[in-house]
Amino acid sequence: MIKIDEKTKTENFKKGISPKFSYHLNGETYIFKGNYKDMRQDISEVLFSRILKKTGCKNFVEYHMAEYQGQNGCVSKSFFTPDVLDEIFLMNMEQMTYYFEKNHERTHFTGSVDAKFFDEFFEAHLQKPENMELGQYIMSIPSVCGEVEKFCKIYGYTCDMDKLKKRLSEAVVYDYFLCNSDRHWNNLTFLTKEKDGVRSIELSPLFDNGEAFGFSSGLSEMEIKRQGVVMQLGYSQNGQISDFKNNRYFEKGGIVASDIYELTKQDEKMKELVEKLVNLNISAVIDEMEKDEQCSIPPKIREKIIDNITERQSHYKYTVEQLQNRLNKSQLHNLTKSSELEHKNENIENDARKQDGSATLDEKRENLTKDNEHNFGN
Repeated sequence: MIKIDEKTKTENFKKGISPKFSYHLNGETYIFKGNYKDMRQDISEVLFSRILKKTGCKNFVEYHMAEYQGQNGCVSKSFFTPDVLDEIFLMNMEQMTYYFEKNHERTHFTGSVDAKFFDEFFEAHLQKPENMELGQYIMSIPSVCGEVEKFCKIYGYTCDMDKLKKRLSEAVVYDYFLCNSDRHWNNLTFLTKEKDGVRSIELSPLFDNGEAFGFSSGLSEMEIKRQGVVMQLGYSQNGQISDFKNNRYFEKGGIVASDIYELTKQDEKMKELVEKLVNLNISAVIDEMEKDEQCSIPPKIREKIIDNITERQSHYKYTVEQLQNRLNKSQLHNLTKSSELEHKNENIENDARKQDGSATLDEKRENLTKDNEHNFGN
């Protein structure tokens, strides 16, 4: 548990719903993030980052338990290294693209946007058919990459798209297995850099994972809609940790087990990551966290976290089993059809050899094959 000295505090700032401030220590800038109301999102942040580190993730913000004037929270090192020029939220990126497409001129948003323009921009996005299912703006990896490509083309940036797709895929896998319901527009940001006159952008390290494991801030549906949630896997009205098994948003409007399974078939590294998370011993990770961070997680919160993660793991295993069984049945059916067709073809060859008449042997074989395929198809 890190105890923060009030003398090191430098600046309060508003970003998200949790209270935050920065402070300097040994030449480094750190961010303290307090808890929103009575929620223990500090537990979620630290546990999430520990699991990322344990499973080999390289692109994330590492959090540690902290205390400031008796207030629980967590601490992370700022990812604004000297080579970073600026930070662009995905929402601002899309707004800047929309502004250019409408007005044929470039602009720059610094976080605050005219309310009328925002409403117009958001309504334009909601008109897209893929965004209408739950009245939310549901983003996918292809849609995010598409927006980034458009932005780069208009505003003169470069971006390693293969690297971006890999990092987004990784984020999706972690968010699914760790029940993170808060990867919205303002939790996907891009860092701008410039080297030798070339401007580039890259996805920032994953941060703000306080609503994983079933934690929720209890935002209203309208607030969720306006935030542009990527994956709405869990929801709670009372601001407490929720039970994903009995949740009406479970597996709706976001990434589902079958999507994760498809990722594992396309990418061997994603397959390895999924295997690590499927077999993760969440209880042991919590034990390690309590020991290393010198903190104690309330028993009820601990129990709910374990229930939610093991439920997600079981659900994924069950889904994969069903998909594989379905595939095996389909393969068996196709094999049976192939065997039957092969047997029919043998009969055609024999019949063709025996038949007499004006037609050639090849013509007879062709005619019999057509008749057989017609009958077999019916």
